[in-house]
Formats: sequence, C-alpha cells, structure tokens
Amino acid sequence: MSIAALFERLTDFAPLAANASDVEAPAPNSYPKAVPDPDIPAIVAAAVATAEAELAIRLDTEHQAALEAERQRHASEIANLGARFGTDIGAVIGARIAEMETRVVHLATDAAARVVAGLVSDDIATRSIDALATAILSATADRDAVRIKVSGPQFLFDALATAIGGRAENIDFSEGVGFDLSVSIDDNLFETRLGEWSTALTETLP
Repeated sequence: MSIAALFERLTDFAPLAANASDVEAPAPNSYPKAVPDPDIPAIVAAAVATAEAELAIRLDTEHQAALEAERQRHASEIANLGARFGTDIGAVIGARIAEMETRVVHLATDAAARVVAGLVSDDIATRSIDALATAILSATADRDAVRIKVSGPQFLFDALATAIGGRAENIDFSEGVGFDLSVSIDDNLFETRLGEWSTALTETLP
C-alpha cells in the first residue's frame, strides 16, 4: 500500500473537506407553471354573443330573401294586371273607335247626301211637282167639284199648290213623313218618286 493511500485511510491524515458554503448547491427541480382556472362566465358570454351574431345574420338573410321574393311576386302581379288591363282597355278603345268610325261614316254620308241633295233636289223636285200638277190638272179638267187627297211633306205640298193654282182649293192635305207626295183622285193614285232617288243616292255614296 502506498503512503498516499494510507494517509487517506487514516482520519487524522485525510485531507480537510471543503466548506459547505464553497460547495455548489444542487439546482432546484423545475416544475411547469400551474394552468389558471378557465373563466367560465366569459366563455359562455362569448359563445352567446357569437351565436346571437350568427342568428342575426341568418335572420337578416332570410328576411332579405323573403322581401325579394315578395317584391318579385308583386312585380309579376303588377305586370300581369297591367297586361290584362292594357288588353281590356285596348279592346274597349278598339270597339269605341270602330263605333266612332261607323258614326263618322254615317254622319259623313248623311252630310254628303244633304249637300248633294241641296245641289240637285230643287231641279228634281220641280220636275216631279210639275209632272204631278200636270197629271192632277188633266184628271180634273172636266170636273169642278172633285176632291183631291194629298199627303206628304209640307214643302212639297206648297210647291204643288202653287203649280195647280185654283185647284188647290179642292185639295184635302195631310202632312206625312218621307220625300214623296201622294195624290189620290177617285181611284187614281199619283205620287212623286223622290224617295227612290234619295235611296239610290244613299246607296251610291260611300
């Protein structure tokens, strides 16, 4: 055994231990920090706020979709109503225009007939009255007390009375409608034909 080993075995000769203060203390064990308890009310409040926001967005989207559908339905109804109203109004207007055109044609025809009649009726009426007066005078030439029955418009009778002169005293006149004078002497009937001329004129005019 060597001397150094012997010295170490002997307490009195062993080297002095180092001071406790000079010896480094072992490093303390490191532990993870404790997790704080969750804030349950805050978590619930946040979840409620999120749910409310999502619900508000969904309700607003549904409301806007419903409004748009209602607007489209209303617009479609208005369009259909306008089309039906336009069709009905168009039919009524067309019927009224047709009626007005018919009335205008009739009025124009009547006016044209009156104008044309005013231009030629004097000559035709004069010829008719002269022929009728000649027939009356011829039929009553040998009879003074004969009675003559005449019916027709007043203006033609006035012309006839002027044409037959004194024989007008023997006339029983009754005013009637139409264009013609009818003269009855015994069983003989004489009349003008102005009505036929008026009918032919009306049919000729457009």
